[in-house]
Amino acid sequence: LPLPLAVARHRWLSVALEATCAVFFVWVVSGWINGDTDSQGDEPVLTVLTYNLGDGLATPEALVPYLRNSGADVIGLVEVTPHVADALASQLGNEYPYQEVRGLGIPGKGLLSRYPIVDAEWLELNPGRPDLRATLDVSGTRVTVFVVHPPPPHLTSTGIQPRRGTEEQFDRLIDLFAQTEGPLLVVGDFNVTPLHDRYHQLESLGLVDVFGAVGEGPGFTVPAAISTDAGPQATPHTFALPPLMRIDYIWVSPEWQPHEAWVGEGAGSDHLPVLGTVSLGS
Repeated sequence: LPLPLAVARHRWLSVALEATCAVFFVWVVSGWINGDTDSQGDEPVLTVLTYNLGDGLATPEALVPYLRNSGADVIGLVEVTPHVADALASQLGNEYPYQEVRGLGIPGKGLLSRYPIVDAEWLELNPGRPDLRATLDVSGTRVTVFVVHPPPPHLTSTGIQPRRGTEEQFDRLIDLFAQTEGPLLVVGDFNVTPLHDRYHQLESLGLVDVFGAVGEGPGFTVPAAISTDAGPQATPHTFALPPLMRIDYIWVSPEWQPHEAWVGEGAGSDHLPVLGTVSLGS
């Protein structure tokens, strides 16, 4: 090529190369900055599990592997026996290093978490049936968690009536939920169906029933099984049943966004567990 054309071509190639490098640099830096911003803005998605263990029907041999494989980040348990409480502490410490558990049988409750439990308080709202209130540190956000289990009603000569202390316990729980500031997560066996006035009271607080919002199907959790005892020397037998009612719930405050919810297979209890995924923010 003549010298002027060769020089012009060389300059054109240099300009093109410099422009390409500049565009590539801007693309890389922009992607890095945007990616860093997005990662900071992403809220963790929590899988929450609530399960009534049936006062020992869900044995440690079945329960521990079930919880280990559940993928749950936060687990609320009711009707925790001393035997189960010991197994949770000794066998699930790696998966759930943060635990607050009381093995009391039917009044027993527990919270297992992958997130730090900042504080925990056992509330004697109904004598002999303590409810649990705890605070979790979820990636820097304080989250209040309640694990509750008001007693079921019983049959009397005048019909089905609440047990002594149940109404007062429920009233005080409602007040505590209403007074809680910031993200709230409430799990447990409420012994009420979606047709009950108490269910509508919880809704009136602005709480969202996660399964009711994003679950599919009826979501029945009880009775999942019945246990027969043939005598003091005989081994009890448990028979599976098709559940007919929904009384186990995951409730969240408006700070949470529910994504999905489902009823799990469980580990032998007369209840089935409820699981849901939620995240903070919209």
